[in-house]
Amino acid sequence: MVLATFASQLANGSPVLAGVFRGVRLGQIPGQLDPFYIAMEVEADPYEAGTHTFELRMIDDDGEVLYENQIEAQFEQRPDYLSSYMYFCGQVFVEKLIPRGGVYRFDLIHQDETLAQAKLEISS
Repeated sequence: MVLATFASQLANGSPVLAGVFRGVRLGQIPGQLDPFYIAMEVEADPYEAGTHTFELRMIDDDGEVLYENQIEAQFEQRPDYLSSYMYFCGQVFVEKLIPRGGVYRFDLIHQDETLAQAKLEISS
């Protein structure tokens, strides 16, 4: 997973990322995050073909959820038992105010298992 000021996908499936970052400065804290993009590629084994629902959550170091969204992905059955891939990019709007500076975390969760994490350092 990566955080970026912009993310998209070309017609041929190639990802496009611009302004990849791991930290932001807010003018004041508590403060509002500007919208940004999150992009990821998820691999599924052949036996996992089908539709899967993932949870994307942003949490603080106390475990408080500041953002949550569902992502639904379709993994195709590929020949010769090859893995299937899903590329996702979407804009994130964190509506809650960021209460304090620190390291926040995005978790990608599937069936109560955290598959990936990305950290975001926020300062003023």
